[in-house]
Amino acid sequence: MKYLIKDPKVHSLSEINSYFRNELMQTSLKVDDIIIDDTLKVKLAMAELGRIFDENNMANLYNLDLGYIHLKNTGNTIFFSDEEIQYRFQSAYECILNGCKGI
Repeated sequence: MKYLIKDPKVHSLSEINSYFRNELMQTSLKVDDIIIDDTLKVKLAMAELGRIFDENNMANLYNLDLGYIHLKNTGNTIFFSDEEIQYRFQSAYECILNGCKGI
């Protein structure tokens, strides 16, 4: 059975991992059975990037939005490549999925 996990469009980036985990727990947890909405993939990737920046003591220095970061101290905006977003999504997905499986 295939499972489609849609973007809820109401969760902030800080809440998206919890939402995604809860949705994953309603599936078979088999990667081949799970289809994830593209916008949700970007949100998960951006949440992962936010986690990385926060762990490096940069929590108050940026704002994240879908596909880019705005640096508060310089005013610059940096857009992430599709490859970077896909990589960060895959990293977050594997981590959350393994947590759901108890690995």
